[in-house]
Amino acid sequence: MELILQQTQNDHWMVRLNSLGKMLSAIILIAGILALPFRSSFHLFWLTAWTFALIAVALSINFKLIKYFSRSAVMFLLLTIALPFHPASAQEAAWIKIDGIALYQSGVQQLAATFLKAMQILAVSLIVVVTTPYTRLLKSLQRFKIPDWVLAILMYMFRLIFLMEQEMARMKRAINARSAKIGLKRKLQILIAFTGVYLARLMDRSERGYQAMIARGFRGKIEFWDEESWSLKDGILLAISATFFLGVVLWR
Repeated sequence: MELILQQTQNDHWMVRLNSLGKMLSAIILIAGILALPFRSSFHLFWLTAWTFALIAVALSINFKLIKYFSRSAVMFLLLTIALPFHPASAQEAAWIKIDGIALYQSGVQQLAATFLKAMQILAVSLIVVVTTPYTRLLKSLQRFKIPDWVLAILMYMFRLIFLMEQEMARMKRAINARSAKIGLKRKLQILIAFTGVYLARLMDRSERGYQAMIARGFRGKIEFWDEESWSLKDGILLAISATFFLGVVLWR
């Protein structure tokens, strides 16, 4: 399991931006993306250009994000593949008809708009995640008045991911060591047995981790001590996001 959050270069200029400012900018950008109109080929051109621009920014931060984009693109296409076969209105004539299968122009446009907007939102979200340490993300959520118990669960689950990764690696090494020259049936039996052991050990380590948090004074609320200052770059990023959103509203 690869955690892209841990692989971003700390000297990238976006890492040094205020986390709250980045989240506010991301929210404004996503609102603007959702409001983007799609009524002509001109709109399609700008949607496509904006999509490639956001993906390029994300890849410039961490090129390994390309596998997330490729996997998500396949998923988004599978989720929207039926849209071209449904007209926007009952009176709409088929755009293309082959062997009784009709494609409608409004459906194709809806597929393109949904797919491109989904990729844009994914790009904005990944840019924020890979350039913001997890604790700062939680601190920003805290400033948005997210309940403390939600933040505690998110923090605990983040730690649990690393425990799962460690236990999975150990289980994989053990399976390879014990099933080098045995049949498929025996391999499946070993895999089933190790799966039970994996879950039991994961629960045990999770409980011990929680008890360690209690011993260190955890009482249901996580305190974040690091304070971030605002800079001119944060103001510029917010201004760009607000300008984009205002431009979309006026464009509509």
